[in-house]
Amino acid sequence: MASTGTTNSFRRAARSFPRARSTAKPNQRTHILIRDIPRTALPSDLLRLCSKSKAENVSQVSLQYNRFRPSGRAYITVNDPMHLPSTLKALQSSMLGGKMTSSTSRDPPNLPPRNRGAEGRAEAAERGLITGNGPDAGVTNGGRNVVMWGLPSRITQENVRDMLKSFKLAGFEGGQEEMVKLEM
Repeated sequence: MASTGTTNSFRRAARSFPRARSTAKPNQRTHILIRDIPRTALPSDLLRLCSKSKAENVSQVSLQYNRFRPSGRAYITVNDPMHLPSTLKALQSSMLGGKMTSSTSRDPPNLPPRNRGAEGRAEAAERGLITGNGPDAGVTNGGRNVVMWGLPSRITQENVRDMLKSFKLAGFEGGQEEMVKLEM
């Protein structure tokens, strides 16, 4: 266990590093970071919160994930930087799922690399680019994705497909079901 003196020296060293500076000027930002949201919240819950709080001009809601698990944070994008102060004021100290949330203006989140089509997603998974971190866990398809973990490492996609054949899975390109195995 580290002593108090060691902990303090780590804190002093951490303070000496330059902090990342914002790339967007505060009056040009279009994103709001909402913290302390329930981990069970959905984008539709956040849109309902915006409507209830009279926060207008919201164009997009993205939940933040850490390894495909909700982090309790979300980004809300407004249409124009001019609308940011009024939207931020409307969302201050709002309640979602019985929890008090906090909102701040932030730079846009790092967007995941583009991966077009089933082949592009499979290639990105092979190269380790899909990590499940960031807005919408770094994947597309607007919440129509399912992540399964705890499966044996040697299981094949065909085995999983056989286990799930009694369920109706949404098709993607040309009605083909898509399955990507990620090494975590």
